[in-house]
Amino acid sequence: MKKRRKTNIFDRLFKQLMHLSRKAVIRFINGLFGVNHPLNSSVSYPNTEYVTPDLRRFISDITILIGGCKYQIEAQINNDLNMAIRVFRYGFEESLRSKTEKDGEITLSFPQVRVIYWETTRKTQDVLTLNLKFPDGKIHKYQVKTFKFLDYSIAELEQRKMSILLPFYVLKLRKQVKAAKTGKRRQELAKEMEILIDQLVHAAKRSANTGVLDNDDSADVIKQMNHLLHEIYQDYNEFKEVSEMAQKQELRWSEQIKLKARRQERRKNQQEYYQNQLASARNMKADGLPVDKIITYTGLTPQDIENL
Repeated sequence: MKKRRKTNIFDRLFKQLMHLSRKAVIRFINGLFGVNHPLNSSVSYPNTEYVTPDLRRFISDITILIGGCKYQIEAQINNDLNMAIRVFRYGFEESLRSKTEKDGEITLSFPQVRVIYWETTRKTQDVLTLNLKFPDGKIHKYQVKTFKFLDYSIAELEQRKMSILLPFYVLKLRKQVKAAKTGKRRQELAKEMEILIDQLVHAAKRSANTGVLDNDDSADVIKQMNHLLHEIYQDYNEFKEVSEMAQKQELRWSEQIKLKARRQERRKNQQEYYQNQLASARNMKADGLPVDKIITYTGLTPQDIENL
């Protein structure tokens, strides 16, 4: 049960991250699929629950519609020999919803698909292949590219504008921690994790500063990183201080975001006040009021009045 709960946390976290701001999600899809959707494209999430005629129910991970193009993403922690069958089935069920009929023929349009593997082994394939053999002997290859997450560095994820996946990078040391035989080795790995957490937090901040994520997105990314960190390593005493350090990082960034928001609101109010004063001064000037009186009433400078 515990193993299942930890497996489910990956699915829940991924789905939550895939519902961040529209621009963050579009950038992620562009990076994952190598497409170039404008950031003002429409984004919607079709229902991913399918019910077969015999009332069997199954749910795919993520189906997303961007600017009329449909994408399907499945995320896995481990290899699964039947993954190609699963994504084909999900794609088939999804294509039934938008089937077209013309000249007595039915056309099914499958979505573009990627399978993300959070962890990989030597057996993890770059492309999943399902051979569909028809009665005439012809074989059609249904192929799906995989994305081996940990094969990419933090910098490469940033470059591809896929920063919403940063929380999953805490998986990088999971296998080593699990295999560690001594507390000393786990302490060494905890030190490595502290460095990694610091790198991830700075990456999330950079993504906010460059506009890849908005401030709220970056805060949520750091929050979910800490959530996953706790779920994975909570059974190891050596990682207690790591979690505390990460929570402090999250709190500091949250406070910085709030401060930025207050400053932006203050600047907005000041600009609105200034524009209102200009409007009042314009009316006063049109009524023939002396400049010195306008300055007294509005608090504007002589240059402001002259520029009206």
